[in-house]
Amino acid sequence: PPATSIGAAHPVAFQGEISDEMKQKIVNDAVAYIRNLAEKRGRNAAWAEEAVRESSSLTASQALDKEVIDYVAKDYPDLLAQLDGRKVVLDGREIVLSTKGAEVTPREMSFRLRLLHILSDPNIAYLLLMIGIYGIIYEFANPGLGFAGIAGVISIILALYSLHTLPVNIAGLALIVLAIILFIADIIAATGGILTAGGIASMLLGSLILFDSPVPYLRIAPGLIIGTALATAGFFTFAVRAVYKAHKEKSTTGIEGMLGQIGVARTEVNPRGQVSVRGELWSAEALDGHKIEKHSRIIVQSMKG
Repeated sequence: PPATSIGAAHPVAFQGEISDEMKQKIVNDAVAYIRNLAEKRGRNAAWAEEAVRESSSLTASQALDKEVIDYVAKDYPDLLAQLDGRKVVLDGREIVLSTKGAEVTPREMSFRLRLLHILSDPNIAYLLLMIGIYGIIYEFANPGLGFAGIAGVISIILALYSLHTLPVNIAGLALIVLAIILFIADIIAATGGILTAGGIASMLLGSLILFDSPVPYLRIAPGLIIGTALATAGFFTFAVRAVYKAHKEKSTTGIEGMLGQIGVARTEVNPRGQVSVRGELWSAEALDGHKIEKHSRIIVQSMKG
């Protein structure tokens, strides 16, 4: 198209720093590849090398003048009209293109390719990682294979695939793992939130440096990081602590729930009789054979049967 440009093909490192010697090797390899491609297609090989070594760029009209491209077309019909009658060689045979007025049929990505495209987004990878962490830790605080645990495992697996396709900084990932350890430790030790605060700080720092790339679209959006940090603080302040507190509370049902309860003797207990506890009538036996008068208050010390 007329309002486009071409060039600036100097190699860029997506992950970490590389030595000058390695940079030179990468540049030379890229130059050899692009010169070979340009010569094979009858293009300007000298300028192709310049685009790699010096990041040179050209406008559409300049590229046409320097024989870097063959056509400048404003749209698909214009391109097809210009290609009509062009001779190309395919599999050793010369073919004349007949493209004027040809119908353009777009080919959409398959579901699998669309899914992989979505997973390669660093923001999606980060969200999957966080959802997986929340699910697994919630399942840890509330034992039993439930929806949270299953969703967490699936999210972690998808996140690992996404991270495999992205320039991950090991230090950032290590800080996030440290945050998980601190969260779990706080659930177990019940330190009052000290370890959770450290975990939130660790996760925030790890999130900021998780993807090591100078390219903006390969970094996590700052708003997403801040929102996740706030959500994490709320999650561990309320949800997980509420679940863990419920597990530590004294049981109110069954034998454990009856121990220590106060009731009233409905008959004389000497040494056996009947008592009322929680509105229910129970057969009772006085400890050490002591006599308990009718209507006296009693305390449940043990239960049998």
